[in-house]
Amino acid sequence: MPPKKFRLTGFARFLIFLLIATPLAYMGASYYNGEDGWANLKKLLGIESSAATPSDTDEAVFDPSASDRDVRLENERLKSEIDSLNTRIEKLFTRVERLEELLREKNRQLEEMKEQEGAPQ
Repeated sequence: MPPKKFRLTGFARFLIFLLIATPLAYMGASYYNGEDGWANLKKLLGIESSAATPSDTDEAVFDPSASDRDVRLENERLKSEIDSLNTRIEKLFTRVERLEELLREKNRQLEEMKEQEGAPQ
């Protein structure tokens, strides 16, 4: 009699899927956040080599005042751009209204001309 065929349950298949998909999802999320997913995974598992460990002096110093200044400058630039675009929108609305009035006037003239041509002379 041949040996029974090995079968996996649905839960076992799910666990194998999670063993493969979870690290990939973690690396993808790290990449999306602008981090090195492989290095994060190594650090999380504790298999990071000692030669590759960055020292405290290698880390960049974060200067909040410079970042704050950049954000404020960008904010001011965007506000001025919004103001100029709003002004342009108002001018375009005025132009559209003027052109609509001109179109109505031309349509009235056209109707008058049609009435004059159709009227007996």
